[in-house]
Amino acid sequence: MAVNTTLKTILTEVQACLERIDEREVRTFLSALGKAKRVFVTGQGRSGLVGRAFAKRLMHIGFEAYVAGETTTPAISKGDLLVACSASGATTTTCAHAETARKVGAEVAVLTAAATSRLSARGHVVVGIPLPSRSAQFSTTLFEQACLILLDAACLELMKRRKASMSQMQARHANLE
Repeated sequence: MAVNTTLKTILTEVQACLERIDEREVRTFLSALGKAKRVFVTGQGRSGLVGRAFAKRLMHIGFEAYVAGETTTPAISKGDLLVACSASGATTTTCAHAETARKVGAEVAVLTAAATSRLSARGHVVVGIPLPSRSAQFSTTLFEQACLILLDAACLELMKRRKASMSQMQARHANLE
C-alpha cells in the first residue's frame, strides 16, 4: 500500500469525525476556557500527550496552564478549569482528577468519545468526539488525532479572542531547549 493512500485514509477518517462534533459544545468549551482563572489538563497515555500539547499552546497564548501530576503543578481550586481528555471516559486517573476538581469547586471540561461515561457525568462541559464503529487505525488513535486538531482549533479561536500576537506568543516560547 502506498503511503499516500494510507494518508488519505487517515485524513478522511479524521475529517469525518471532526465534522460530526457539535459546534455548540465547542462554543461552551471555549467560553469555559475564557472564564477560567487557570487551566489544568489531564489525560493518560496518548490522550495525555495531546493534553500536554494543548497546555503548552495555552501558555503561549497567555493562559496560566498546567498539566496535572507534574511536580510543579499547584493545587486546583475554585475558579479553575480542568480539561480532561479520555476516549473511553473511564480512565481511572483521569476520572479521579475530575472528581477532585469538582470537590474543590473547579469546573471540569471533558473531551471524550463516550458521552455517557463516568468521566462525562463529572463534566460541567462535555465535548463529544464521535468515533465511527470501525477505523482503519489502532484502538483510540482516531480519537487522539481528532482531539489534537480540535484543541488546536480552539487555540486559534482563543488567540483571536485574546488578540494574542505571534510576537507575544514567541516571547513565551521556551528558550531553554
